[in-house]
Amino acid sequence: ERWAVFAYNHVRSLSDKEKRMYYDCVEGHGELPGSGLGSKISHRRICLATSTDGVHWTKPSLGIFNRNGSTANNILVEDSGVSVFLDSTKGVPESQRWKMICSNAAYSSPDGLRWTKLPWTSVAEDDTKPTAYYSPALQKYVVMVRRDVHLSGKAGSVVRQVGRCVTDNISDWQKE
Repeated sequence: ERWAVFAYNHVRSLSDKEKRMYYDCVEGHGELPGSGLGSKISHRRICLATSTDGVHWTKPSLGIFNRNGSTANNILVEDSGVSVFLDSTKGVPESQRWKMICSNAAYSSPDGLRWTKLPWTSVAEDDTKPTAYYSPALQKYVVMVRRDVHLSGKAGSVVRQVGRCVTDNISDWQKE
């Protein structure tokens, strides 16, 4: 969190007294990976804060993510943008009950803390976090995205598009 905490966050209320905020933070100086700036390269991570009232938040030491030889932190995964939901699909295993969609990956978890990356092939890149949920009415996953699409034949011309993906396969939603 040395450089920034982005607004790509997601709050889940598990009960009146238990709330979780999954948030996107950046360690470094804002330089993108591959910029050739060595140790100044930024790392995007999904972290967790908890609250009992939704106003005051704490960052628990989770013992999950190894950062510089220590797991005494609140980091869940190295990724960016975050949307978390409980999957109400019939027959979904308890080990995959929680789902997390990030800008470049999809994850599942039994508890919303320990995440397993699902098979993923990137088709396009979102310019902000996708927002996802399971729709009982459609009996499908729904993912909202916002993308910058380059116009063919017009150098430097970009149009922002908002899209809605509806799919049976949350780990491969970009192909749908």
